[in-house]
Amino acid sequence: MTRSPSLPSTGLALLALSTLAIALPLFETLGEGATFFVVHNAKSIDIWAFSARIFLVPALLLSLLVAFTQLISPALGRNCAALLVGVLAALWALGFLRTLPAAGALACAIAVGLVFSWFYRRSAAFQSFLQLMGWISPLALISFLQFSAAGKLLDTTANVETGMAAPSDTPVVMLVLDELSQAVISTTDGNIDAGRLPNFARLAAMSTWYSNTTTVSSQTERAIASILSGMHTQVETAPIYTQFPQNIFTVMAASHSVHATETVSRLCPDAICQAEAQEVDRSFDRAAMYADIRIIFWHSVLPAPIAAQWLPPISSSWKGFTAATPANNAEASE
Repeated sequence: MTRSPSLPSTGLALLALSTLAIALPLFETLGEGATFFVVHNAKSIDIWAFSARIFLVPALLLSLLVAFTQLISPALGRNCAALLVGVLAALWALGFLRTLPAAGALACAIAVGLVFSWFYRRSAAFQSFLQLMGWISPLALISFLQFSAAGKLLDTTANVETGMAAPSDTPVVMLVLDELSQAVISTTDGNIDAGRLPNFARLAAMSTWYSNTTTVSSQTERAIASILSGMHTQVETAPIYTQFPQNIFTVMAASHSVHATETVSRLCPDAICQAEAQEVDRSFDRAAMYADIRIIFWHSVLPAPIAAQWLPPISSSWKGFTAATPANNAEASE
């Protein structure tokens, strides 16, 4: 049997595998979904704290467990380290195998875990490889914080600049109805169904209706940001003021009192929408966000049939996943 690695070396190996098995799935999913943090009212410090916890805490706790078992018995410490390496490797493999049938995915993941555990006990070269992976694992954290859409939320340096709109007392009302299908409100000839929706028909009669207009994206957060700013949005942008400082709220603020209600965006700065910021609960609920994060993580690694059966759905909203049930998910899919 090869010489047992030192505790720091074991910690680096656990950091490498916990990054692959835990941090990367969450960084990849939430890095593209900056709206998740927006609707949870997460500030920059909250995103920094999330990143550090997901990246460091699992490896730190597992390393402490190995250290504790080593105090009891060096042999027990070696076995504990090999076991944890195998468990993390199996969890990492499971994320790649989740599209397979549940039994096959679990069997393959367990096999991968056993192979990793065996090599970690027997091969000094494999131990060195995992240690090297541990040294370079911070690149995953850096990528999330610097290059993802969620990382854009860390930029809070933009100053509030209002537009130069001419003074006017004409009221402006803008209402965006997400996912309101034109087919639902129209007759077969393409006109508003006045019998079912008389007020919509009356509004259309006194307005210019651009019936063939569509949004730039099927994703609500991108479509809303584009509608309110007049700019084409990219996947890596976040629906917040610092990303779109010139928008309808800031432009109209010079001539109007702005009253805005936003659900998946934060394009109106608190300096302009101060009344709404005070009336709407924008407090950060750490427990609720991490409860949602746990559900997102298990969706990203568990085989799809198991996730659908035992986990709440995450496709119908941006938060509050625990309020849904797998049964509701099954009914909705029928």
